[in-house]
Amino acid sequence: MCARIEGACSSLSLTTFQQVAVAVVVQAVLLDQFGVLHDGRVAVPTAVAAVAHLAEAGVTVLIISNSSRRSSGTLGKLASLGYNPSHFAGAVTSGELTHTHLRDRPSPWWQALGRSVLHLNWSGRGPVSLQGLGLAVVQDPRDADFILAHGTEGISLPASDGREEVAGSAGAVLGGEGSEGVGVGVLSPAAMQQLLQGAAQLSGRAELSGLQVPSPVHVAAAADEDGAALQACSFGGLPLILANPDLVTVDGSSLITMPGTLARQYSQAGGGPVIVMGKPGSIIYAACTSLLPDGLLPADVLAIGDSLEHDIAGAAAAGFDSLLIAGGIHAWELLSVGAVSDVVEQASSFTDDGGPGTASSSMRQAHSTSSARDTSLASLQPDAVNSTALEALCRRHSAWPTYVMSRLAV
Repeated sequence: MCARIEGACSSLSLTTFQQVAVAVVVQAVLLDQFGVLHDGRVAVPTAVAAVAHLAEAGVTVLIISNSSRRSSGTLGKLASLGYNPSHFAGAVTSGELTHTHLRDRPSPWWQALGRSVLHLNWSGRGPVSLQGLGLAVVQDPRDADFILAHGTEGISLPASDGREEVAGSAGAVLGGEGSEGVGVGVLSPAAMQQLLQGAAQLSGRAELSGLQVPSPVHVAAAADEDGAALQACSFGGLPLILANPDLVTVDGSSLITMPGTLARQYSQAGGGPVIVMGKPGSIIYAACTSLLPDGLLPADVLAIGDSLEHDIAGAAAAGFDSLLIAGGIHAWELLSVGAVSDVVEQASSFTDDGGPGTASSSMRQAHSTSSARDTSLASLQPDAVNSTALEALCRRHSAWPTYVMSRLAV
C-alpha cells in the first residue's frame, strides 16, 4: 500500500502501487539501492517482484545510488541478491561520478585542484582504490591539496613512491573487492573528527582562488541543535570531494555511519567547500537523465528512495515526483512498530562510543530494544507508516515526497 502526500503528511489516503504508476504515468524510475532494494545484506523479496513488474510493463528502471563504488559492480551485486540484471537500464553511482571528474578534470576548478589527497576510506567494508587517477596519497592534511571522502573508517596510506598501493603494516587493513591492495590506517571516530577539525583550519591552493567552485556546493546540511542553518564555510579552505553524501545507511538491522557525516563535521568546523557528487546534488540527476530515453519529461519520471534529505529533496530539485520508502533509514522513526525517534540524528553525531564506521552505541541500544529491530524490510506491513511522525520528519528536512510506502511492493 502507498500513501499520496497532499500538501501535509497528516492527510494521507492509502492507495496501491499500481495506482501510483497510473497517477503519474510512470515511464521511467530512478531507483535507490540501500533501504529500498536490499538492506545491505539480503534483498527485499517484494522489491524483487516490483522491479520485475516495472520492467515487464516497459518502464525504464535506472539505479541512482550514493555508493562510494563505481557503477560497474552495481548490477552484479544486485544479481547476487536475486535481481535480474536485464530489468535495469543501467546504474549511476556517486562513486563513478567522483572517479570520472578526478580523471577527466572537466573544468578549470577541477584542473587546478592538485594531485595530493587526504583520502578518507573504508577498511573492513573494503577500501576504494584510486588507481589510474594519478593522485598522491598523503597522511598529513598540511600536505594535501584536497580531501576525498569515500569511507569513514580510516585514511589510505601512501607508499614510499607516493602512490596509493602499499604493503600491510601495523594499523593497516588490506583487501576488499576492487581494493587493488590499498592500505588503510584505521581511525577511531574521535581521531577522525580531530583530523577533520585540524584540516578545516588549513588554506586551500592559491590556484583555486577566484575560480568558480563547481556546482553543486553543499554544506552537508550542517545545522545546530535547534535546526538553524550554520554559516557557510569559508571557500578558501581545503576542498572536500564527497563521493558518498549519505549520513547513514542500512546494514542488516543496523545503521552505518557514512561519509556525509564526516562532511557535516568538516563544514561545522569551518572547512572549505564540500563538493557533493551524489544525491541531493544536481550532478547525479543530470547524469541519470542523460541515460533515459529521449523525449521524457520530468512528469514521466518517478524517483524512489528511503532518505528524505537525499532521495526526496534531490528528486524535488530535479523536478521529479518521488516515492519515499519508509522502511529504510527512517524506519525506526516512521514505522508504527517500535518507532524510535531521532535515531538518524544519533547516528549522525558520530560520537566516540561507536566503533569505526558504525553508529553510536546509544543508537544500537535503541535498535536492540525496539520491536522494529527484529522486523525485516520484507515483513513490514503496508499500513505501518506513522503519519504524524512522517509529517514531523518532512518538516524537519523540508522535504516532501509525493508518495510514501513502508516497502517497495506491487
